[in-house]
Formats: sequence, structure tokens, C-alpha cells
Amino acid sequence: MSEYDDTGYDQTGYETYPGEGLVREIIEEGEHLLEDFTEPLNERPIAVKQIGESKRSYAAEFGSWITYTLNAAAGRTQVLKRNPRRDRATIVVIPTVVAQTATDGAIVGTMAQCSQTSQPAGGAGGFLPLNEKIVIQNQQELYAVFPTSNTSPVYVTVLDETYNE
Repeated sequence: MSEYDDTGYDQTGYETYPGEGLVREIIEEGEHLLEDFTEPLNERPIAVKQIGESKRSYAAEFGSWITYTLNAAAGRTQVLKRNPRRDRATIVVIPTVVAQTATDGAIVGTMAQCSQTSQPAGGAGGFLPLNEKIVIQNQQELYAVFPTSNTSPVYVTVLDETYNE
């Protein structure tokens, strides 16, 4: 009869498993290897690379301001150029006269949406009323055009915030 029987117990009555003796030999042989790790390891530089974090700071590195005057004669005006480094752009429509009609504003959109010299509100593009601020976060160029419903010209002020990367 072998050292182990089919019940899983050795001849002395202790529970065993196949390969138990082999595991004990490996442990006993490996104990001397642990002694090699008691001395300090040589220090060497380790390169650490952060994954999944942006290199960008919390605030944009550059910001440029510009104000455009929109009137019936101005036609389509490019207020933002395409910029892959743009963090965001803030656009505000401001009245040019005191007590300007509250329904005045500006139409903004792509070149195709702002194709006419002046155009009616409610068509292509988006209508921005006076004293409203919008923030966009894309690379796309943006145009503005004077709505035919305006009673007076308007100012369109743009803050374009970008990164240097």
C-alpha cells in the first residue's frame, strides 16, 4: 500500500492531499532564498509614467479678448478661428445704446449658417439675445451676423482661452 490511501488520510490519521510532501520540500529549499533579501537592494532610478491624467493645468494658459460691432452693413464676421488648442470661448452680446430693445441680439453659427449680410432671427444659426453669455468648448470656427430684426447695432465680445500644447 502507498503512503496515501483513497480516503485522503495518511497512515497516521492526519489529513493529506496529493503532493503534500513535494510542497514541504519546496518550502524547506526556498527558506534559504529569503536570506538573500535581508540586505538592502541597490537603489536605482525608476521611471514613473502617469496614465490617464492630462498634462494641462487647471486654467488655460492664454486668453485673448476682442470686440466686434455688428450692424446691417458689417455682414458676416468671423468671431472665432478654428483652434485645436482651445479650452473654451466665452461670447457676450452687449447693447451699443442705452435702453436698446431687449429683442436685439446676434446670430452665431458656422459659415454656412451665417451666409447672408444680415438675416432674420429664427433661421439658420443660433440667436444670442442681449446681455447673455455663452461658453463653448470646441475647436470649431464661429461666425456672427446682424439679425434684420435688430433696431440698433450690437457688440459681440469674445474671450478665447487656449493652451500652449
